[in-house]
Amino acid sequence: MFYLRWIIILLLAITLTPILLAQNVARTEAIFPLFVRVSIPIDLNIAPQYADADAFHSRFVLINPNPSDARLSLQVFDSSGHEVDLRPSGISFALVKSNSFFGFFGDTFQPPSTIIVGWAKITSTQPLIIQEEIFHSLDQVIAFGNPRETVKARVLKQAANPVRRAAVEVRVLAPEFGGTAGTTGISIVFPSSSPTASNIGTLSLRNQFGKKLAERQVTIAANNQIFGVFTELFPDVPVSVTRGGAILELNFDQEVFIAAVNFRISRLKEEMDEPNIGTIQ
Repeated sequence: MFYLRWIIILLLAITLTPILLAQNVARTEAIFPLFVRVSIPIDLNIAPQYADADAFHSRFVLINPNPSDARLSLQVFDSSGHEVDLRPSGISFALVKSNSFFGFFGDTFQPPSTIIVGWAKITSTQPLIIQEEIFHSLDQVIAFGNPRETVKARVLKQAANPVRRAAVEVRVLAPEFGGTAGTTGISIVFPSSSPTASNIGTLSLRNQFGKKLAERQVTIAANNQIFGVFTELFPDVPVSVTRGGAILELNFDQEVFIAAVNFRISRLKEEMDEPNIGTIQ
C-alpha cells in the first residue's frame, strides 16, 4: 500500500509543472492569494487595546534589483472582493535602487481591532522580487510601545502565478494520543478588472490512491476569494479517509491564483509550510 501511494504520486508528478519553479522572479505586479491580519484578545474581560492577543500576520520582503528607484503600492481585498481602506490614500512608497524593505508597510493597521482575511496585490514601476511572510504569534501588550511578538510558526510564500488547472497535496492529522494535529488551508482568488465577471470551476478531491472522493462546482465573483481548510470545502467527506493525504484538483474556466499552507501543532511546537502544488498540463 505504501509503495502504491508513491507510484501514484510519481505518475502525477509527470503531468504536473511545479508552480514554484517560476515564482521567485522580479515582477511589476504580484498577487498573494492569502493575506491575514487577525488579532484576537486572549482575555475578553480586558479591553482589547490592553489585552494580549493570539494573532496571524502577513508582511512582505521586497528587493529592488534595479539601478533606479521603484514606486510601489499595496492593495488588500477581503474575501468578498471589497478593497480594504488601509489609509485615505492607500499604501504607496518608493523603494530605493538596489535596496530592500521588510515589514508591514508602516503602521498600516490598528491592532487588535482590525481583522482581515483576504488577498493582496502589489504593483510597482520597476520589477521587484517579493515574498510574503505569514506568521502566527502571541502579541503581548507593552506599555507605551508596540506589542511584543512571540512567533510560534511562520512560512515564506512567493507571489502566485495565474493557473486554470492545478493540483494541491492536502492533509489532515488527528491529534491521537496527544500527538500532532494539522490540516491544509486553501485560498483561491479571481482578480478581475470587470466587476460583473465571474469564474466557474470544479474542485475534485482524491485520496492517496487516486480514487475520487468528492467533486463540487464553485463560482467565484470578480475579486472574490474562496478560503478555508480543505475539509470545509468538502464537509460530507469523512476525515478518516483523508488522513493518509489527499489531492485537491482545481479546474477553472478562467485563470485564478491559488495558495495553500499546511498547519501542524503538537505539545512541543507549531509548524507552517507550503505543500506540493503545481499546474496540470
